Amino acid sequence: MRTRHSYWYCTDDMLQREMMSNPFLGSYGVIILDDIHERSIATDVLLGLLKDVLLARPELKLIINSSPHLINKLSSYYGNVPLIQVKNKHPVEVVYLSGAQKETFESILRLIFEIHHSGEKGDIVVFLACEQDIEKAYEIVCLEGPNLNPDLGELVVVPLYPKEKCALFKPNDETEKRCPVYQRRVVLTASSGESLICSNTVKFVIDVGVERRKVIITE
Repeated sequence: MRTRHSYWYCTDDMLQREMMSNPFLGSYGVIILDDIHERSIATDVLLGLLKDVLLARPELKLIINSSPHLINKLSSYYGNVPLIQVKNKHPVEVVYLSGAQKETFESILRLIFEIHHSGEKGDIVVFLACEQDIEKAYEIVCLEGPNLNPDLGELVVVPLYPKEKCALFKPNDETEKRCPVYQRRVVLTASSGESLICSNTVKFVIDVGVERRKVIITE
């Protein structure tokens, strides 16, 4: 007899609300927390709550997907747990900008144009601090685009706003083949837009390393 399984996809906030009426998540067998390295307050709270749930329900399976830099902290917090490392098949070179803390935004824009001027092909994804920075960068790059060397190809700027639930950034290969001029896409988004990018044409990733959020403090 085949057992039926149901799957439910939700945000960390929704799972927290679910735990208000179902604290031990009795109807769940497996919980997967994805991309916890993005570090939202709700996700951090869930990590603490689920640790207590695991003590009460040892049969519950918790799978945590995170970047490598949090592995040691998660292992010490949850104890001796199995670790599965997914290795990147493509070599990655990480370069840090020095002395750019005071003018991060300007440094990011300069880096976009430097990559384009290098002539090395590949799309660029830029993770900015907030939607206001996405709009500002979009205007500046679009304004400077026509002044660039046309021999390097066209610079196509794609603003991607995660909160507006934009379509996935997935270039159309057929359209690219028909285009006589090389096009380099520059995707401008925030860190929460990472899951919206589905492309193997991206070769350069620029991350400001910060995120600007609105926090409401009530007394």
